[in-house]
Amino acid sequence: MSTTRRRKKSRMKCNSPVKSWRPGKKRAVKACSGGREKIIHFGATGYGHNYSNAARRSFRARHRCSSAKDKMSARYWACKKLWAGPGGSTKRSPPGRRAKLDKRKSMRKSKRKRKSKRKSKRKRKSKSKRKRKSKSKRKSKSKRKRKSKSKRKSKSKRKRKSKRKSMRKSKRKSKRKSKRCWKGYEPTPGVKAYAKGSCRKRRRKTPAKRRSRRRN
Repeated sequence: MSTTRRRKKSRMKCNSPVKSWRPGKKRAVKACSGGREKIIHFGATGYGHNYSNAARRSFRARHRCSSAKDKMSARYWACKKLWAGPGGSTKRSPPGRRAKLDKRKSMRKSKRKRKSKRKSKRKRKSKSKRKRKSKSKRKSKSKRKRKSKSKRKSKSKRKRKSKRKSMRKSKRKSKRKSKRCWKGYEPTPGVKAYAKGSCRKRRRKTPAKRRSRRRN
């Protein structure tokens, strides 16, 4: 051991951790027990410590902190100082080297964000659907109105056509009735149509009859 480290050892208090001067380690302590003294470096700088309950449980189970009672071991000091509990010091692991249990928290947060995004998307979709439904309803109403108008118009047209047809039929019938006899003949009164003696010769009107009619 070099002179500088010996001086530090002589200056250090027993069982009181200090910031480590060794690269790759977090803390250093002068462990004293049974008349022995030893400098112990513990805690890796590339990882966090005591950042979640789940990580604490896994670390303490992995290193058997319940059975760590020897002050001359790094395991004892890591369990006592770095992974003591909610009251002890805490440090998150760097973003490039996150532990699995530290990732779980970030994953949970990302899941929550995703859920919130999905909810917002659903709300937007529901709003857009409602708008579309309202538009479709308006369109359907306008279509119904147009259809009803067109139906009314078609009905009126049909009625007019039927009236015209009936008028034409009546005219045709009247023509047929008048034309059931040949030219120069007229229907005889009191005789059925198309029977014997149903048509007779037209009588020419005499000038005396014409004058009497004019006087009347």
